[in-house]
Amino acid sequence: MNRTTQIALGALVGLLARQAAQAEPASQVQTRCFQFAGQPARLLQLRLIDTDDDNEAAFVRYAGARDWIPLVLSRSKSTPMADSGRSQLDEEWLEVVHDQIGGRYRLSMLGAEVASFDYVNRKTGARTDFTLAPTPRGVDPCEARSR
Repeated sequence: MNRTTQIALGALVGLLARQAAQAEPASQVQTRCFQFAGQPARLLQLRLIDTDDDNEAAFVRYAGARDWIPLVLSRSKSTPMADSGRSQLDEEWLEVVHDQIGGRYRLSMLGAEVASFDYVNRKTGARTDFTLAPTPRGVDPCEARSR
């Protein structure tokens, strides 16, 4: 990635982070807790923010970490599902760490339901699959662990 692209991504992440921090109460924030497939004790939170002015921001935070990692929307595709009246939304979010892209998160949703979520490391190409973490007695395991 050339320096100009890195600077542009850094500026975009900063803008999205500021917008997310200053978002009006009309913003819709979804936070989901995922567990690593095959490693249910390892958790990751995904936070999606949509504002009334059609801006989107996303962040991830690994369980036990204090800081959120900003994500930049790379692509988004919505496909109406004829049989259900819902739409399938496929998004790809780029992970930005120290002004560099570390990898990409791919999210597929059917309406409000998560169909799939995974991460691909930019350097190694290794893929990590995630599943929604169960919420026993309505307690979000990511929130319980971050306290």
